[in-house]
Amino acid sequence: MLTVNQIEAAIKELSAEDVDWLDRWFTACRNRLWDERMDEDAAAGRLSSLFEEAGAEYEAEHLRDWPPSKYMKSKATRRFWRLHNQLPGSIQHLAAQTCRR
Repeated sequence: MLTVNQIEAAIKELSAEDVDWLDRWFTACRNRLWDERMDEDAAAGRLSSLFEEAGAEYEAEHLRDWPPSKYMKSKATRRFWRLHNQLPGSIQHLAAQTCRR
């Protein structure tokens, strides 16, 4: 098996097109793993309290549009935004890009 240092060195030798392809592949892989973990957590009931909280926030009309867009309307709780704002900037940027698609 290759070490992280060997992989990094190999990536540095790739063309820009290959790096772009690798980035798309890695993002898809990471997204698939994230989805699998979320599905597992939901099935195990580990997200139940979040679903209940979101339902209560919805019923109390404490939600706001996100992202602000005339094309897409989504509701998010204050807790969501608090947690979102604690994420690293690169993750916030990735989330914003994903939601714009």
